[in-house]
Amino acid sequence: MAVPFKKSHELEYGMQKCTVDPQTNVVLDAKCLFCVHFGKEGSNSRKRKATANVKYFKAPFRVQYYKSHLKQHATKWEEYQTLSDEEKRNYFISQNEPYVNTLNAHFENYDRKEMEFVLDARIVDGIIDELMYDPEDCENVSKQRALSIFIPIENTTRIK
Repeated sequence: MAVPFKKSHELEYGMQKCTVDPQTNVVLDAKCLFCVHFGKEGSNSRKRKATANVKYFKAPFRVQYYKSHLKQHATKWEEYQTLSDEEKRNYFISQNEPYVNTLNAHFENYDRKEMEFVLDARIVDGIIDELMYDPEDCENVSKQRALSIFIPIENTTRIK
């Protein structure tokens, strides 16, 4: 019997839903936030390096599966269990600020396989100008001449 993902699992066990069926709104998989933010705890006596993979759960979403996996994060899991609900809501954000500032943090729940961005040409030109022209590196060369190798293309092919 398929056990559905419960919203309470996110806060109680440090899980995050990842993929949701757009027609039925059923959660298809969830991931362990302890894996995302801290990696696997390991002993120094291991012969092989501990994996850095993030654990994903699929239906059935059974509590015993979470608890069994969370043994790999024993120290952090023990600490997490002592927190209030409000502290749990902020736990992963406060523990790992660099992750919050990544594209994955903002787009990981995005279900489409490809993304398309429409940018104003002035923005792209400004970025290229800043990245490709440094007056200190280009002595006696004007900015216009240095950037003349970049030619705008009207009809571009989409890269997938």
